[in-house]
Amino acid sequence: MKHLLSLLEYNESAFVKVLELAEKIKSDWTKGKRPDLLPRKVLGLIFEKPSLRTRVSFESAMMQMGGNSIFLGTSDGQIGVRETVADFARTICHYVDAVVLRTFSHATVVEFAKNSS
Repeated sequence: MKHLLSLLEYNESAFVKVLELAEKIKSDWTKGKRPDLLPRKVLGLIFEKPSLRTRVSFESAMMQMGGNSIFLGTSDGQIGVRETVADFARTICHYVDAVVLRTFSHATVVEFAKNSS
């Protein structure tokens, strides 16, 4: 699995490719072409801190592309509290295809990525 930990890991060419693809998808969408780009894929949204816009944007994007999302907030269990970040990552990755982490510490994101598949 490819991890996106920092934008500094990518060069200008990679950004251009992503933006061109996004532009094509958006153009197709406005023309009524709405293929399921992520059928049966599940996105795990794991938030240590609340964010309405981040949550809604990822959930609606997954739905529009044919996938689903699972939201885990602090009331569902805090990452690194009852079990280590490493254990949490290894467990969650068995159930989802991709993960979005919204954490207080970038070190948590790095540790999660190190222990996920």
